[in-house]
Amino acid sequence: MGGVELTPGVRYDMPAAFGPSVAPDVEEGFDIRGSEIFFETSPEAVEALLPRWFRPAERPVVSVCYRHMIRMGWMGGRDYRLVTFRVTTHCDAVEGSPVNPYSWVIWESDCAPVLAGRELMGSPKLFADIPVARAGGEDHEFTCHEYEALLVRGRLHGLREVSRPELDAALERMREARSYYWKYIPGPGGTVDADYPVAIRMDIPYVQMWKGAGELELNVPTAVEAPYSSKIMAALAALPRLSQLTASSWHAVDCKLFRGETRRLDLPA
Repeated sequence: MGGVELTPGVRYDMPAAFGPSVAPDVEEGFDIRGSEIFFETSPEAVEALLPRWFRPAERPVVSVCYRHMIRMGWMGGRDYRLVTFRVTTHCDAVEGSPVNPYSWVIWESDCAPVLAGRELMGSPKLFADIPVARAGGEDHEFTCHEYEALLVRGRLHGLREVSRPELDAALERMREARSYYWKYIPGPGGTVDADYPVAIRMDIPYVQMWKGAGELELNVPTAVEAPYSSKIMAALAALPRLSQLTASSWHAVDCKLFRGETRRLDLPA
């Protein structure tokens, strides 16, 4: 008979027999350098890719975001990079159905945040090769690859630093924002272990931001070239682009991720 006993209320990750999760409820003190490219798309195209609790914003905006996460304490001070596809949505499981970004997919350059994000927060994370980009006020690009296959290439140019009032407005929007995910975990024998909407909160104190123009290359590799991402890229590349591409790049310091506040949205708060 097994001797492992789990303490109620304490969070564990697999393999759970070796003690509580090493990822704290609040991750703090890290910096982020980010770059994003935006375009408006059609509600009909978005709706086809959303689970039942979500519906598109009236004029949904897609964000393709690169982030360089710097000095993550729970990873021994290491860095990692990510590329995310998000779209503005309503969540009808929340009173008032506020508009927040819903993440379709998050590729990350390190397995540790992939595992922690999928198990606790239901983040749609996959492993990828994401080189360090020179995010900032100069022209630059970011890329994301599965094995050797290019998935995403984003280019930013014509960047100008925003004014202090613009930066303050971005900070205020960030404080109110939440990120929506769909936590879906299959079980054995065709069962489902988890199937519900979640929201998470981050504090991203911008200290500099630049805005300009963007270019976006979305490649659709074969299933042999990119076994996990091929079908994802086929769907995302088909999204209509109904506006010119805009871009922003930014630097934030002393950021916080509130893992312990991960909220299941289909249950009372």
